Amino acid sequence: KYLGLHPEKAVGLTRETVLQFARSYAHALSQFFKGKLVRHREQIATADDSAYSGLLQLTDCDAYGASFRLLATISAADVLYRLGRFRVARETLEASRTLVRQTPDLSLKARYHLSLAWPYQRSSTGVPSDRAVKAALAKGTFYAENSGDRLAFAVLAYRKASYLTKKQRYDDAVETFIEALEGYLITGNFHGVQASCADIGSVLHRIG
Repeated sequence: KYLGLHPEKAVGLTRETVLQFARSYAHALSQFFKGKLVRHREQIATADDSAYSGLLQLTDCDAYGASFRLLATISAADVLYRLGRFRVARETLEASRTLVRQTPDLSLKARYHLSLAWPYQRSSTGVPSDRAVKAALAKGTFYAENSGDRLAFAVLAYRKASYLTKKQRYDDAVETFIEALEGYLITGNFHGVQASCADIGSVLHRIG
């Protein structure tokens, strides 16, 4: 309200629906940070209360609209990244392009393309992989710059730094990881802070 954004009009959902999504999404993220990514085989007799299961339920519910469903999809891809299932993550994101076109949220569009850059980078190498990563980063850059979202800029810097590391441009990678770290600190994203610090240490170790 202070910024004059009128979020209730932008979302286009009832208050009850927004609160229902928020509770379910927050619970799924809490399971994510507790390490409960997917249900293990020995838990087959119990209800599936994993992060991935909860996020998938949110992506499948049309009542939540394009923006919320896309947010849940990006978070579900994050779970798959932790499991090393990059191909499945890429397929999951690519199957959600309709949601990307439907959402008016530029920050979400930026996060989508930046998230997509990661499986392109990890699943293969060579010219086709480089082209796919650069294209995803270019689209992510465009939407991040137009959204003005500081967190989107932090994610953009992090993805660029990861790509620079892959190309063995270590000095540039360290500087770009520091940009990501600054953005994560400003936005209070301490998960991103931890990841950036770990990667800075890793690249410095490679430099020697």
